[in-house]
Amino acid sequence: RRQCMVIGWGGAALLAWPAAQPTAPVSERDATQALRLALQRLSATALQELARPDGFFGDAEVRIGLPTALAQAERFLRAVGRGAQVDSLLLAMNRAAEATIGGIADTAQALARNLTLVDALQILRGGSTACTDWFSLRARSPLVDRLLPGVRQAVAGVEAAALYNRLAAPAAREGLLPADQASVEQWVTTRALDGLFVAMARRERQWRDNPAVAGEALLKRVFGLLR
Repeated sequence: RRQCMVIGWGGAALLAWPAAQPTAPVSERDATQALRLALQRLSATALQELARPDGFFGDAEVRIGLPTALAQAERFLRAVGRGAQVDSLLLAMNRAAEATIGGIADTAQALARNLTLVDALQILRGGSTACTDWFSLRARSPLVDRLLPGVRQAVAGVEAAALYNRLAAPAAREGLLPADQASVEQWVTTRALDGLFVAMARRERQWRDNPAVAGEALLKRVFGLLR
């Protein structure tokens, strides 16, 4: 009962428009529906962008770099003639992300549909990337499970990746490396999802700044409210 009272008060406070507004108020149901649709559109658009050739490698904001432990030794590796192997690994990681990220689209869509009224009210109270922030918090773990097998397959046979894994796995077991650096596959999976959320956040800010580009009439109304 208390939760219902909070929801009702929050919805009234956040969704009621001034009387002078020429458009009708956005109901709690409409806002929830619109934010579900927004998350589906945001994730679908970002996945399409990232799954293209150079979707990761050609975008400095989401390009997957070397695992931190290896990046610290990059200058030395290049100085001793291992630059080609470094470049091979960098390209292979980004190509693996590009080749596999689109395969999580169905899972991302299903997760977006899980948004509740309580979640919608939290998003309405949030900042310029609140939709993406909610999705990142709720979706990361199931998306890791969905993406990791494809990444493993994509990097299989990459010599530089196999060499890194042989060195990193024992170090991770001893606690000398964090879990996301224990293998190239885990690193690529984590960074690929980071890239997805970066791409979603870019589009969300664009929609909030200019609701007209959101497309659907309901999205335009809700993103207009969030400005």
